[in-house]
Amino acid sequence: MNIVSISGSPAQPSRSTWLLQLARTRLESESTRSFAVHVPNLPAAALLAADTRAEAIAWAIRRVRAADLVLIATPICQAAYSGLLKIFLDVLPPDALRGKTVLPLANGDSAAHWPATQ
Repeated sequence: MNIVSISGSPAQPSRSTWLLQLARTRLESESTRSFAVHVPNLPAAALLAADTRAEAIAWAIRRVRAADLVLIATPICQAAYSGLLKIFLDVLPPDALRGKTVLPLANGDSAAHWPATQ
């Protein structure tokens, strides 16, 4: 099984990246190959321009297309996934996730997202 993990957290280190690494570690015994895409490390100008010819963007897209399992982690900010992750997902071809198992992992960005204690 080919696993690709995608970290959409703008902060490094972050709780969502830790969660992603935990899931990846638990699944690596089932994998034959494993790759990590850290969206903050991709070239911002190429991402914003949706330049899929940029080497780092093209590499990340190839990894996603070749994956059997895609792990995606993001903090929840303003009741949504990170804008950084959205930009990367928008760059993917429309069929890039077709036929794949996708596991989204999300965590609250602040204490406002935590359940109230009694």
